[in-house]
Amino acid sequence: MANIVKYVTKLDRHIELLGSAARTASPDTVELRGIPQGTRGLIVVLNATVKGDSPSVTMKIQGVDAITGATWDIISATALTDIGTRVLRVGNIATASNVAANDLVPSAVRVTCTANSADSLTYSVTAQLV
Repeated sequence: MANIVKYVTKLDRHIELLGSAARTASPDTVELRGIPQGTRGLIVVLNATVKGDSPSVTMKIQGVDAITGATWDIISATALTDIGTRVLRVGNIATASNVAANDLVPSAVRVTCTANSADSLTYSVTAQLV
C-alpha cells in the first residue's frame, strides 16, 4: 500500500481523496499536506453506493508530523458494512466516539480506509476544510 500525497492550497475547500470505485482490498492512504493555518475543522466523508455479500471498511484520520513522517491517530470510524455514509469530523467540536474529535487540525493529515473483508464495496472519500 502506497501513500498518495495531495497538497492543499487556501482555495481548496472540497477535496476528492478517493474517487468512486469498487474495492476488495485496502486502497492507498491519502495524505493532505499544507492545510492552511487557521483551518477550524476537517470533515471526511466515505460514501458507499454498491456492496457485495458482506463487505467491511474502516476509515481513520491520522495526524502526520511534517518533519519525521510519524503519525498518530486522531479518530477512527466504526466499520461500514452496507450502503451508506460515514462522516468523521475534527475541530473545536463536542467529542463523539467514532464520529467527532475535539482536536486541532494539523498541517498534514492522513486518511486510511482499511478493508476488513475481501467482499466488494463501491465507495468514494472526500474531505472538506472548514
